[in-house]
Amino acid sequence: MKRLFIAISLLAVLAGGGAWWWARQSIPLLDGEWRLSGLSGPVEVLHDGYGVPHVYARDTGDAWFVAGALHARDRFWQMELYRRAAHGRLSEVLGEATLALDRRMLTLGIRAAAAAEFTRLGPSARTALSRYAEGVNAAAATLQGRQRPLEFQLLGITPAPWTPEDSLAIGRL
Repeated sequence: MKRLFIAISLLAVLAGGGAWWWARQSIPLLDGEWRLSGLSGPVEVLHDGYGVPHVYARDTGDAWFVAGALHARDRFWQMELYRRAAHGRLSEVLGEATLALDRRMLTLGIRAAAAAEFTRLGPSARTALSRYAEGVNAAAATLQGRQRPLEFQLLGITPAPWTPEDSLAIGRL
């Protein structure tokens, strides 16, 4: 009986350590250099004592790009979940339990309304949303293997590229 208890305890410790190691791989680093293609110049991101990033860029487009990249780095699963909710596509990953919600969202036409809104925006707003989406996609491209959010790993999801309309749809949501 004593050996069984020791074996179970050892297995529990090993499983806990393995789970901690696996989960730790998906946590982004706040220090160091992060190279992303798509920037026109150097951008500095400093994190305060609470881990809040502060972006210093010479160009507004680069600031939007880095904002998108930081959001993807820190909140990619949340962004994907909201996008799927706004587009009526939650059931693709969460199953039949969300079918009623998907039907409701499809009836509301949030996705189509966001696309129409994007065409009505002025050039500066369109540029900002496009640069933000480029930043999201640049960061997503760096998240490979165990660096991807745990939710993506567990559900086997590879998200589609982010679009400016996705941001507007989430705003409407």
